[in-house]
Amino acid sequence: MRRNESGFEQEYVDESEVPYYKKYKRMTGKQLYDRFTESHEDNPKLSKLLKKVRKYIVEPHQKLSEEKMDELDRIIKSAKDERRLQKFLKENPYVLTEKMQPAHHGQICIPKPNLGGFLHPDFLMAGMDSAGFWWYGVELENPNYPMFTKAGNPTRELNTALSQIEDWRHWLRENIAYARDTLGFMHIDGELPCYVLIGRRDEEIVDEEELLMKQRSMMKRDKYLLFLHHYEWLLDDRMTLVRIR
Repeated sequence: MRRNESGFEQEYVDESEVPYYKKYKRMTGKQLYDRFTESHEDNPKLSKLLKKVRKYIVEPHQKLSEEKMDELDRIIKSAKDERRLQKFLKENPYVLTEKMQPAHHGQICIPKPNLGGFLHPDFLMAGMDSAGFWWYGVELENPNYPMFTKAGNPTRELNTALSQIEDWRHWLRENIAYARDTLGFMHIDGELPCYVLIGRRDEEIVDEEELLMKQRSMMKRDKYLLFLHHYEWLLDDRMTLVRIR
């Protein structure tokens, strides 16, 4: 159980808080203090980072118009591949960042960041709070392909996304100092939590109950650092709750 800001214990949290909760719980007092001091606005290290990512800071608490959401709905229903969705989300990053916790001090959404010259996640996002930066990767796949086959196995397209995510994580583990100090991704690590967006709900092959079971199974194998969603999830106005007990 964790306690919310009012001191009450919680059994469920929004799914994007799970990596934060697990990492925060494992940190020592010194690690938390170091993250806090590094994230202080007077720290030159933070100022250097913000110069690199300032143009990617997303204005919080936006009210997206019905026209914009209708546009996204039309794109999801008609797109031949993920490129139109990438373009829309690049132009409207709040659609992604509003799904992200924690972000009490701001959010960052970087389209197609360059990892080593050959890896380019569709997006890297970060939520900022008093304990630093909490990063998430986003991989977009074709909206015309389901997550799972009739046999209940990941489709080739989903496996491609998972392979790319492992490549990002491996690169970060091997180049963590460069990622943090040169690229400016303060506090990022090789346990990068990641979202995969793929397919449409009404075109998924397995039924809803089996789909949920498969998703949860894959998340658990990935230590809750992997989140699988159809593109319609972007249109949902409710949180995706996960049990943390």
